[in-house]
Amino acid sequence: MNLKSLLPQKTKKEILKTLKRKKFENIDAIKTIEKFFIKKRNYVFKMPPPSTPVILLLSGGLDSTISWAILTKIYGLIVYPLVRISPESGNELRKTKKTLKFFSKFFKKEFPNLFRKPFFFKDISLIPEIHKKYLTNLRTDKNKLFNFITSNNEFLTEIPDFMSRFISPALQYKNLIYIREKKKINTVFLGLVASDGDAVKAQTFTSLRSMMFNACNTTQDYKLQISSIAIEKELGHFLAGKDLVKIGSKLEFPIEKTWSCQKNGSRYHCGKCPNCGNRKYKFSNAGVDDKTIYLSNYKSSLIFFYYKKYFQPYFPLLHKALKYAYNKIIH
Repeated sequence: MNLKSLLPQKTKKEILKTLKRKKFENIDAIKTIEKFFIKKRNYVFKMPPPSTPVILLLSGGLDSTISWAILTKIYGLIVYPLVRISPESGNELRKTKKTLKFFSKFFKKEFPNLFRKPFFFKDISLIPEIHKKYLTNLRTDKNKLFNFITSNNEFLTEIPDFMSRFISPALQYKNLIYIREKKKINTVFLGLVASDGDAVKAQTFTSLRSMMFNACNTTQDYKLQISSIAIEKELGHFLAGKDLVKIGSKLEFPIEKTWSCQKNGSRYHCGKCPNCGNRKYKFSNAGVDDKTIYLSNYKSSLIFFYYKKYFQPYFPLLHKALKYAYNKIIH
């Protein structure tokens, strides 16, 4: 079976037509940037041949981890995962390392010649000093601040231009690999999907092309490529999160072991945070059985209902002991 057939294909015209309908895309900017690359290097993006080293910005979540599987199993690339640790987004070090320890074993066993150990770096997207001032103003004049921050319909849901800050670490890691292993890497992949740009301006296809344009000009390296395997027009890919879930399932990839939850310190997905909601939505839309363990499912069960009604009020000391054990073991 040709594994590339698992990836839904669209023509460039179809993808451009779709992009034109999206609120945050800029078709003129995309065309201008692509025209620049065609003039400069005779192509916009070329998929590296098998056994070529590439960098993948990885979080351990559904989209980026399935992208790792696609790049390795379908395209046969040597993937160097670069993992950003960002506590404010729930991407805590302990949980991410545990998740990626599992997948490292998986990839090392399945693709020993293509596997490379993930490299971790810490990043704080929110500037603490600014964030503190936001909170101070929110408490003193909530209505005024609310009007200010929502004048552009975004603020609380998006950190401006936060995606571009990932490129510098990727280029630094690229240089490290060259110094350490004498391997030159020209391609950096992000784990973005088509639907990301519907809500976040920094995650549009326009943003991807802009990041590649900026990276090439600031490094003077015009062979450099910045892309996402899920939304690369030159490959005919414009995949949503549900498409990646379908592909991961067909590849028999253990997608339930990926981590999405924003709740810090939890052993299992909470099932209530926005990331968990988005995760459930992707599985549901893909028609794939979601084997993820959600604590909200357990807490809403009939057993928990009877426990709270008949056990907790009558055995408070035992309840405290069980609660302590639950928080220690489960969380």
